[in-house]
Amino acid sequence: MFRNTFVPLLFSGIVLMLSGCGGGQVDYGSVTLLPVSGTVTLDGEPLEGATVKFKDNENFTFSFAYTDAQGYYELQFDSVMMGVTPGDKTVSITTTGPITEGGEEEVGEMETGSKKKEQLPKRYNKDSELKVNVSSEKLVYDFELASK
Repeated sequence: MFRNTFVPLLFSGIVLMLSGCGGGQVDYGSVTLLPVSGTVTLDGEPLEGATVKFKDNENFTFSFAYTDAQGYYELQFDSVMMGVTPGDKTVSITTTGPITEGGEEEVGEMETGSKKKEQLPKRYNKDSELKVNVSSEKLVYDFELASK
């Protein structure tokens, strides 16, 4: 009996994988994206390895970036396109890990198996007080953060 149900299920799974059940192409022509970049510092020093997220306050979409050794970032709309849509954004900056598909920061684990400790106060991430209005007139957003 197991064999009779397993083979059709396996075949169905293979058909779904081959048919590309991940959705269709994104129409980038209908999306206005602005090339936003900047730097993040913590107590005057570049903050390397931080995740920067600009979340749209109306439709809950977001763009994200990771800071390099100089604290520099360039926002990505998705894995294909760079930039961010114009408008009001809440900015969150975290040091705990990368962005997940749902838009939340994924808490990474260190080699010892313990979770990474957030270096930044909650006012920069979970309870972010960082607000910007992205427009073509301003494309560089620098964030000078303080640990206290």
